[in-house]
Amino acid sequence: MRRIAAALTWSLGAAAFAFLVVFVTPLVVGGPGAHQAPLLAFLLAPAVFVITLALALIRPRLGLVVIAATLLFPGWYYVNMPPRDPRGTLLPLTADERALVRSRHFELRVGVDRGKSYPIYQANLIDDLGRTGLFTSVASIENAGSPDLIATVTGSYYGDKAGHSFSLRWPREPERRVGVKVWHYASDGPFLYESRHRLLVERLAVEVVRQLDALGPSGPAASPAR
Repeated sequence: MRRIAAALTWSLGAAAFAFLVVFVTPLVVGGPGAHQAPLLAFLLAPAVFVITLALALIRPRLGLVVIAATLLFPGWYYVNMPPRDPRGTLLPLTADERALVRSRHFELRVGVDRGKSYPIYQANLIDDLGRTGLFTSVASIENAGSPDLIATVTGSYYGDKAGHSFSLRWPREPERRVGVKVWHYASDGPFLYESRHRLLVERLAVEVVRQLDALGPSGPAASPAR
């Protein structure tokens, strides 16, 4: 009975440890597929329990072999992780990019059209465009009255990606438009959400300024205020 009790103790401990390591590793490492990878923990933990139980019944301390093998999982996961798209890593703005954003402000009221996307993508774009501080106001196209600039959601990011994909155009010149895409791996550093979101907004501001410059003015209201 003591051997069985000891084996159960080792197997339960090893299974719990394996579950924790396998569940947390993808969230910490991040990258493609990391939002689904923690599900592997629910599959491996029972297997670890059975294997450890079998070994511990032979000799209790053989459970250490399974625990040691579990510690190799983070390295295995990193090596076998799908290739990362460089665009999915948000980099801090350079000094020139920060100066560019600080020097620009557009006396424009922006109306955000959700296009064919879900309302949540419209709401997120309204929030982040407002956070850039580039415009006089940002609201849904339904609440913007007669907006000076229209931003239309053209795509969506979900799963392990987060960000914005939209176009900018002047209300009276629909044929003239530019596209803006800013995204990152949403599962990169889940404990750093605020800093990651701040970088996203900063990068969004830079891309909006660049694309508005490429779009060109539509009357005096489109000229930078400073």
